[in-house]
Amino acid sequence: MKFGSITTGIIADGLVFNMDAANRASYPKTGTTVTDTISKETGSLINNTFFIDAPTSASCWSFDQTDDSIDIGSPTSIQSLTPAITIGSWFKAPRTFSQNYYTLASKGTYAAAGSQWSIQINTANERNTAGGTFGTFSAANAIDGRENLSFPTPVDDNQWHYMVFINDGTDLKVYIDGVLDATGTGQGSTLYNGDRTLKLGMLTSGTTQELLGEIANIHIYNRTLSSTEVLHNYNALKGRFGLT
Repeated sequence: MKFGSITTGIIADGLVFNMDAANRASYPKTGTTVTDTISKETGSLINNTFFIDAPTSASCWSFDQTDDSIDIGSPTSIQSLTPAITIGSWFKAPRTFSQNYYTLASKGTYAAAGSQWSIQINTANERNTAGGTFGTFSAANAIDGRENLSFPTPVDDNQWHYMVFINDGTDLKVYIDGVLDATGTGQGSTLYNGDRTLKLGMLTSGTTQELLGEIANIHIYNRTLSSTEVLHNYNALKGRFGLT
């Protein structure tokens, strides 16, 4: 399937948002504007977020854990995806003890009226209990309404990983490198996907819990992908990152 300036083999059915650093239609290697190849809506690289054009095609955006982010605004294509949603991303992050969480992506406003979803790597627990957290927030007050699913496989090893997060309105699921890593039965809820900002690299609500590492792409579906489809997407892109 061709999205923008490159051909990629990821599942097209239900794909409503696709931002890819290797795709010149998504980022032309220069400037601060990034583009969703599906709806053509744009966002911006904030502060010192910079682009790495890797010879192996593992092109990515790099974040310094200080104030870098990609502000994507509020694409209309992902404002009404409840309850089913699938979010996938290739990223790389090292171990660090300077803060408890890395944020890969976040949408909504935490600790305020409204709701949020966020995807984070838990570095506080390191290798002992949790490799990260997929949090969904759905109550009128986000603090009281959150549901978190911790996934056990560590991913802060400075290697490329493909992570997929699924909420079907009832259960939460996390896949790592094409394999189901955690399921939270009964933990799912209606994800907030209103008109608040989507950010990569830090929480939407402010400069906090920033990412130290790289993000190569993010794609969002308006449905839940099956385990076979998740594995298909992993296999379709793993060659970019030197994986066989």
